Amino acid sequence: MKTLSISILFCLYNTLIFSQGTWVRKADFGGTARHSTTAFSIGNKGYMGLGYDGGGTKDFWEYDPGSDTWTQKADYPFTVYSTMNITFVINGKGYISNREYDPGLNIWTTIASLQTFSGGYSFSIGNYGFCGGGNSFNWGNPPYYSNNNSFYKYDPVSDTWTQMANGPEVSYAATFTIGDEGFVITGIHAHFPDDWYTDGVTAYNSVTNTWTYKSVFPGGIRKNANAFSISFPFGSRGYVGLGYDTTGIRFSDFWEYNPNNDSWIQRADFGGGGRVLAAGFSIGNKGYLGTGRDSANNYYNDFWEYTADSTIGINEIDNKIQALINPNPASDHFTVSISPTHSLKTIEIYNSAGVRISIFEKITESLTVNSNKYSKGIYFVKVQTEKGSVVEKLIVQ
Repeated sequence: MKTLSISILFCLYNTLIFSQGTWVRKADFGGTARHSTTAFSIGNKGYMGLGYDGGGTKDFWEYDPGSDTWTQKADYPFTVYSTMNITFVINGKGYISNREYDPGLNIWTTIASLQTFSGGYSFSIGNYGFCGGGNSFNWGNPPYYSNNNSFYKYDPVSDTWTQMANGPEVSYAATFTIGDEGFVITGIHAHFPDDWYTDGVTAYNSVTNTWTYKSVFPGGIRKNANAFSISFPFGSRGYVGLGYDTTGIRFSDFWEYNPNNDSWIQRADFGGGGRVLAAGFSIGNKGYLGTGRDSANNYYNDFWEYTADSTIGINEIDNKIQALINPNPASDHFTVSISPTHSLKTIEIYNSAGVRISIFEKITESLTVNSNKYSKGIYFVKVQTEKGSVVEKLIVQ
C-alpha cells in the first residue's frame, strides 16, 4: 500500500510539472460587453473599465477574486478608450492617462500631463511609471504616419515626467514587467497605407536605462495582444496571447516567457476563443483576461482566470547545492540539511499549489520539522543559504 501511495503521488507531481495551465470562466465583467478596455490590479483586487461598447464609456469596476464579484466604483472623469491610454500602477495607486485612482478613497485626481500618441505602450517598475511609442496620423500629400520612439518616466512624488532612453517605434504592443525590466512585445510600425507588423520583443532595464532585444515572439506578428506577468515561489514568467495579424485572424493562443533563459513555450489557448482588444491583469499567482471583440465584430463581457503550473522555475534553482531531506517520504518528522555545508538563512515549505505554508529562520546546520501538522501530499522545500538556494520535493504520508 505504501508503494502504491507514493506512485500515485509521483504521478500527481508529474501532472503538475508538465501542466500547460488552465482557464476557468469567472463572473462576467460587471459592465456592458465591449472592447478596448483598460485594466490593472492593485493588491488583491483587479480594476477594469472604460472602452467601447458602441460608444465610448467611462464606467469603472473592481473585481474581487475571493468572492468572484464585481463592484462599480467611481466613473473615470471623461469618456475614453484604451488605445489612447497610459496605464500603470505605482505604490497602490492606478494611473490612466493623466488621472490617478486611489482605491481607498475611490477618487480620481489629475496629475501632470504628457503628450502621448495613439497606441503607445506603458508599464510600471518599482516606484515609477513608464510610457512611450505610439503614432500620429498626418494628412499630408500623400498622408503618412509619424512613429514615436520617445520614452518617459513618471515620478508620482514630484508629479513629473522625465525623458529616458528612446524605446522601440511600435504601436498597439503588449507589455509586462518582471523585476527591473519592462517588456514590449509585438505591435506595428504604423505605415500608410499598410502597417508593418512585428513579432519583436524589447526589454527596458530601469537600472541601466537601456533597451535590449530579446527572443522574438514565436506566435508570429500581431497587434493588440494582451499580456501580464506572474510571480511564483521559484521564478517569474510573462504571458502573451490573443490579438490579430495582417489576415485579420483573431488569435486565441497563449505563450509563456522565461526571462532566465530568454525562451518561450506555448501554453493552453485562451478559454474564451480568438479575439482582439481584450484586457487583463494578474493577482497573486493567477492571471485574468476578459472583454474584447472577435472577427465577427461581436463584443464580449466574459472574464477568465488562468492558473499556471505552480512549480515553474523549480529546475532552475542553483544545482551546485543539494538539500538533503531525511526521511523522505516522511510520516511524523523530517530533517533538512545542506551538502556541501553552508550557513542556512531560511527554509520555506510550499504546498503543491505553490503557496508558502511555513518559513523557518535562524537555523544552524540542520532543521527537524514535525510533519504531523501537514496533510498527506506533495510539498516543496526551498532552502536559502549564503551561497544560493535549492528546492527539493518532499512527500508526507
